[in-house]
Amino acid sequence: AVVSTQSTGAFALRDPAINDVGIEQATALGEKFRDLKENERKVDLIITSCMKRTLMTTEHVFGAVPPCPVIVSTLPIENGDGNCNYGTPLSEISAQFPGYDFSLVTEEEWWTTEESHEHLLERCQAFRDFLLARPEKRIAVVSHGRFLTVFTG
Repeated sequence: AVVSTQSTGAFALRDPAINDVGIEQATALGEKFRDLKENERKVDLIITSCMKRTLMTTEHVFGAVPPCPVIVSTLPIENGDGNCNYGTPLSEISAQFPGYDFSLVTEEEWWTTEESHEHLLERCQAFRDFLLARPEKRIAVVSHGRFLTVFTG
C-alpha cells in the first residue's frame, strides 16, 4: 500500500511528518488491516524505517499499541539526496516513539547524505539477509517507495 507523505515543498523539509492525506490513507489502511480475518492479519513483527514519516505511518496503520514488536532499522530508509531524507537525530526520534525498539540504530546521525547505486544495492541485500535471519514468519515492513522499488527488483 502507498501512503502519501509529501506535499508540495515537503522535499525541502528535513524529515517531514506525513501530511493529512497520508494520515487518512494510513488510517484507512489500518482499518482494512483490522477488518481482515484474525488469521489473515497475524503479524509477528513490524520493521520500520527511522524516518518520521514511516514511524507515523506505522503508528496510524497498526495503532498506538501495535499487535507485535516494532523494530526500527536504518536499512529500509529512503534513497535520495532531498532534504526530506535527512533524518531526525536518534535521541529526538526515539523519544517521540518510546514504544518502538531503536536498538539497531547505533548512530545519533544515522542517515546517509549521498549514496551510490552500488551502496543502495548492498543495503537492499543486507535488509534481505536481515529479514531471512529473523525467526518471525509474518513480518510487516514500513519503508519508502524508491527503496522498495530497488529492494523488490
